[in-house]
Amino acid sequence: MNRDFTSGSIGIGAMIIFIALILVAAVSSTVMIQTIEKLQEDGDSTSNDVQDEISRKVELVDAYIRSVGGDCTVELFKDAGFSGAWSAVFEVGDYLVADFIAAGAVDNDASSIRIGAGCAASMFEGENFDGAWEAEVGEGNYDLADLEAVGLKNDQLSSMKIKGFGLTVFFKLSAGAPSILAGDISWSVGCEAQDGSFAIDHNTITLSGSRLIDGLNTFGQDFDILPNEYITPGMKVKVEVDFISCVPSLDENVEFTLFVNKGTSKTNSLIFGELVIGYDLIHQPW
Repeated sequence: MNRDFTSGSIGIGAMIIFIALILVAAVSSTVMIQTIEKLQEDGDSTSNDVQDEISRKVELVDAYIRSVGGDCTVELFKDAGFSGAWSAVFEVGDYLVADFIAAGAVDNDASSIRIGAGCAASMFEGENFDGAWEAEVGEGNYDLADLEAVGLKNDQLSSMKIKGFGLTVFFKLSAGAPSILAGDISWSVGCEAQDGSFAIDHNTITLSGSRLIDGLNTFGQDFDILPNEYITPGMKVKVEVDFISCVPSLDENVEFTLFVNKGTSKTNSLIFGELVIGYDLIHQPW
């Protein structure tokens, strides 16, 4: 009886161990299956993210110089420290000595200047955009020492060119790109500032003011495109780009970049071969 009892106990123990092994194997299999499924999901997600980053991009089609007109003002002063018996305000345009005087300035009598946002001023010793020296400054306040640092001579200014402009750019989705939310698209312009540091202007296309080439938004309404609208394949979008920190000089090379959130950026080098309104920066660079 004892021997049978012992044999029975061993058999039951072995069966318990066998069942336990089966349960462990089942649990392990479940964990392995779940892990494999999670890895597959992560892999699919990563693959989709990479695909999105590759396909979600836009490309620049056209870019033209445009005027910002009265938004740009420059004030010239007789004395250093932005003071003196006279001051004169200039808008965008070319000022030979007669125009210079007609605007309220005095020939050969200026010592400081204030340049408004989005403006630049080319200043000349001569009466016809010529002479012994030429100096150019962008946005900012320039006292006498600042002007002398860029080449101007005190009480020798006779003619000026005031430039205030931005860009009108057109873009479309790149081949194979899916529809993209307008709020996910932005632009930037990089340039060298007057002090030699790097400056940048940037904004979203919706805050810049963007419309389709027919002048409407994506719903066919007479409004700017809003962040929740989708740019779809086949659409050509017009964006108004304003320069604030970056006011290009003649023959300057400016890096213009279009960004897509969770997508790919595209940079174009724009050479300002002319500083005239309507100049084509894409198809007629010279």
